[in-house]
Amino acid sequence: MHKVRPVYCSLYLKNNYFMNKNSLFILLFFSAAVFFLFQECNTSKEDIRTFYRVPLICGVNREIACGSRVKPLFLETEKQPEIKESWINRQGTVIAIVWNESLSQEKKNNIIQPLFAKYEIEAEYVSDTEKKDRIIESFFSNVAPAQKGKDKWYHGMEVDQLSLEEAGSMGDSATLFALKAALINETEAFKIKNDIEEYMKTELIKVRTFKELTSDETDLKWKKQGYEIYIKYIGTERAEDVRDYYIEYQKQIIKKKSCCEKEKNMTPASKITCPYCGHKKMETMPTDICKLVYTCENCKKDIRAKQGVCCVFCSYGDRKCPSMQEDKKSE
Repeated sequence: MHKVRPVYCSLYLKNNYFMNKNSLFILLFFSAAVFFLFQECNTSKEDIRTFYRVPLICGVNREIACGSRVKPLFLETEKQPEIKESWINRQGTVIAIVWNESLSQEKKNNIIQPLFAKYEIEAEYVSDTEKKDRIIESFFSNVAPAQKGKDKWYHGMEVDQLSLEEAGSMGDSATLFALKAALINETEAFKIKNDIEEYMKTELIKVRTFKELTSDETDLKWKKQGYEIYIKYIGTERAEDVRDYYIEYQKQIIKKKSCCEKEKNMTPASKITCPYCGHKKMETMPTDICKLVYTCENCKKDIRAKQGVCCVFCSYGDRKCPSMQEDKKSE
């Protein structure tokens, strides 16, 4: 009995060794197969998506993209058999093109760049790996239909949502200056703002080229309609007072020039406190416009500049806006 045990143990260890060795080979082979499969899938995903830097920030609301500018391009991409989807991020700084199949970058550029040129959009292909990885991460984490917030991406004709939001900003800018100057009261401002917003919603979702969108004819048409809405609620005489004040108001803005020329030695950020819920957040202040409306990320309510105050930062922030900082500096 004592002689058999060593032999049995030896055989057991030998067989166990070969079993473990075979298992190890199988495990290594399976791991390698999974790795290469993952690499192939990952490469395929990257190949069918390209990203382009674009300057499509809304002129009225600097926090969103201009849906009117990108809509004609996206309609055109839907006609291209090689293109599956077109997306733009909420900030209006990146367009994503999803292709139906993997193509060389040269072929992709031959398809998409003429479309960018046709609609006068300056687009720069994102080739830097690190920057592309950050964009891809943002893209995949924010393309869900229910996704909200500053990192949301808009697909195809979803860009109309941006235009509707822009219409609200235009309604605000068309009335808040008159409200702050006490030319209209809050009830009148509310009604005028709503009518202008509804009108602009129908205008901004129309398909227009960049030249049509920025033409004097379009600008005059919108201003005339806004003037008629003012007449509807406050009469011709008071509407004329608002019109005259608006002309002088615009002259003062031009005289001051863009605040971005006065950025030096200014504090670009301000901690804004919501007057409704008390939520505080540090925000970067725009240097080229006065921000009249701000939406609290906590309670979702719109905060408007106080009457007689130039913007929400001067109303509820811990620092004045760049324009007021410059004025104080020059005193």
